[in-house]
Amino acid sequence: MTRLVGERDPTHDPRILTQAPMEIKWHDIDPETGEKRYLCAERFARAWSFKWKLQKRGDWTRGLEPTLEMWEHVLDSLERRYRRREGVSDEDITEVKRLLQEARKQAEARWLEKRSVE
Repeated sequence: MTRLVGERDPTHDPRILTQAPMEIKWHDIDPETGEKRYLCAERFARAWSFKWKLQKRGDWTRGLEPTLEMWEHVLDSLERRYRRREGVSDEDITEVKRLLQEARKQAEARWLEKRSVE
């Protein structure tokens, strides 16, 4: 089938994109070493996982426990992608908002526990 440049594929279903694995990559400074750190949040089978590496071309280390800042970055990235229609659904955004809220509660509980010990 021949289509004109810019013409949409009538068989394209944007909902299919939400079922595919999703990766959000960025970099920050490792709080322990002060070095540049590459981060990746990956959503596969409705579960989020985080990984990191110190070299751009190095191997990923899985099992990174996400911080509040990481969840905030993921939410911001999803909201920007959603506005550009890159396969992010309302459910994706709602899920990350819920996870961010849980992370905030856990951080507050840790802070209160630390404060009570002092």
